[in-house]
Amino acid sequence: MKKPESKAPKKASEAPRLIAENRRARFDYFIEERYDTGLVLEGWEVKSLRAGKAQVTEAYVFLRNGEVFLTGAHITPLKTTSTHVHAEPTRTRKLLLNRREIAHLIGAVERKGYTIVPLDLHWDRGRAKLRIGLAKGPRERTRLGARQIAPVAAGLGGAASRPRPLLGRRATKRFAIGATQMGGGAKPAIECDIAHRLQGLS
Repeated sequence: MKKPESKAPKKASEAPRLIAENRRARFDYFIEERYDTGLVLEGWEVKSLRAGKAQVTEAYVFLRNGEVFLTGAHITPLKTTSTHVHAEPTRTRKLLLNRREIAHLIGAVERKGYTIVPLDLHWDRGRAKLRIGLAKGPRERTRLGARQIAPVAAGLGGAASRPRPLLGRRATKRFAIGATQMGGGAKPAIECDIAHRLQGLS
């Protein structure tokens, strides 16, 4: 007699599935610690997250009365959302952490000057999670850019102090020839050169 084949239950993938990512946060800040937090969501929000209708690029996290909140995150209501539901896409949402984690975040923000930034929304074992980062920043890219731009502008005053062209001599020469043919003289060529050098620094 043939024995019935036993089918092993399929294991669901435990790897987190990304819903929305805040790439700018990783570029603008130095992320030192990361936490996965729960969110207090409404039914229509869960459905929208399953459809990937969310973004956290403009969102930020703040502390109030010993609790942690997310504001500015945009969850788009689906067209099938009931008309009886008052859906607020950017409403403030409470984050769920334990007391020790909250105390650590409060101390880092209020005493050490850290910032809490949202990094991404993802699914973890069927539940929506927000990954937040304890960060230092923002990075001072503007100040460094000004330091680099100043020598370029000063170098246009004379050949001895002129910095090495970012585009190369051939490219700079082509701009000069094009400006002369247009009747603009050397000034448009210099302006074009400055614009392309600044573009290379950005």
